[in-house]
Amino acid sequence: RAHPSRRGAMADAAAAIEEELEALEALYPDDGLVMRRAGDAREDGSGASTADEKTVRHTTVSLDVAPRTLDDETQQYVRATLCITLGDDYPAAPPTVRLSNVRGLDDTRQAEVRRRLDDACRDFSSDEPVLALLCETAFETLTELNRPDGDCAFCLAPVADADDADASAVPFIKLMRCYHCFHENCFARWWRWRAAAAAEASAERGAHHEAASESEGKARPPTHFCPVCRVAIEDEDVRHVKLDGDGDGYGGDDSDGGETAVAAAGSTSERARRARFEAAMAEQRAKGGLIEEGAGEGFVFTPGTRASDFATVSVSSAPSVSVPAPRPPPPPRARA
Repeated sequence: RAHPSRRGAMADAAAAIEEELEALEALYPDDGLVMRRAGDAREDGSGASTADEKTVRHTTVSLDVAPRTLDDETQQYVRATLCITLGDDYPAAPPTVRLSNVRGLDDTRQAEVRRRLDDACRDFSSDEPVLALLCETAFETLTELNRPDGDCAFCLAPVADADDADASAVPFIKLMRCYHCFHENCFARWWRWRAAAAAEASAERGAHHEAASESEGKARPPTHFCPVCRVAIEDEDVRHVKLDGDGDGYGGDDSDGGETAVAAAGSTSERARRARFEAAMAEQRAKGGLIEEGAGEGFVFTPGTRASDFATVSVSSAPSVSVPAPRPPPPPRARA
């Protein structure tokens, strides 16, 4: 049995934790806050064999964190779930913090968020509540890092050029579900092309097929998928996007005679992107990758071939490749 002083300290710690959790409920009522207190029944503990497996061992806090943009979700380009676990020795020791369901944050910015959260834990004092501090740190950091990143999957040009002070020069859009960004005109052209292809496929199937599917209660399959992550795109995901434009070319229309594309090609970020691409291509060539047009033609790989059956041969017009080595003929069968 625990010493009375030990029980008293544990009771005080439990009261302090409960006070912090209640404060979080008051601070973040609409931010997807989920709390599981130590000792609560697990949602998936129906098949657990022991009492410990049926209950939550450590108190956990999960909070949906997004940039503060006055509730305008179309201007939120990053998002993550902050997960905090309180160990047995909390609040005497700092909690464990991690990020999950990260959207829109590249590796560099994820590392920055984690660094700031680690700094908050490092400055932790058991006399001060730290849960609200961690949550506010996450909100402030994502608000500061709220910008689209990467290249448009259609034209392969940067979605937003950091060197361009005029952010409206090349309009871009964000899918509401997966947070992937594209140039608005590139996406609209692709959307119309996919819609036309879906309508053509539906016409080929015939009205009878469509009516039969509806009578059977089958949901109409999605026709558009994110070009990056392949998640199905619903109308709600693109309600803020102008899909009826008639422009053509990089990130906008051709009214400027292609000056936008030329300017983008000469930007610092575009030159850096092309340098990274060339470096990756050179690395693949050095490893013998078949990346050139027509490379690898004439080689036949049969199913069931084992790795031990391959031998490396040199081809003068192509990098070294692996082809099956000839197998020795079977031994003659003995006569009866």
